[in-house]
Amino acid sequence: MTEQERMAIEHACSRLVVEFYVRNDDFDNAAIINQFTDDAVWDHIAAGRLSGKKAITDYLNSKNTSAVITHGATNILIDVIDKDHAKGKCYWTFYAGAPGVPAPVELKGVMAVGAYDDEFVRTDKGWKFKYRRTSIRFEAKHRSDYVIFKKDVAAPKT
Repeated sequence: MTEQERMAIEHACSRLVVEFYVRNDDFDNAAIINQFTDDAVWDHIAAGRLSGKKAITDYLNSKNTSAVITHGATNILIDVIDKDHAKGKCYWTFYAGAPGVPAPVELKGVMAVGAYDDEFVRTDKGWKFKYRRTSIRFEAKHRSDYVIFKKDVAAPKT
């Protein structure tokens, strides 16, 4: 593999990570689903293990979409395994308003900070997530003010 090929893979996987957050903040579930392989696994901190696109779709469609949310992605590190596989890690910072409160939302502070551990594969439709694991490193007390984000409560549909 040439250095240019390795850099192209790093760029494609990094873009997938950033696009995930942008689409997530816009509640663009169809675009998010297209980022995963059919047999992808997402180990999610609130929803548990989501195996396959149907489980991921069901989770995304269960989320309350009336809150203003924003994720920041930083320290994106992609390790190329070979021409069809890569692994990655990134950190995320999460901000959210209460459901139904329009922007601009009064900021109480960061809701949570965590990480994603990812596995990527090249498909005939480009690079996709094969595996994602979400973890939280810091969590604000005020995070519990927002029911849609509590780990033990299912998000109501709006």
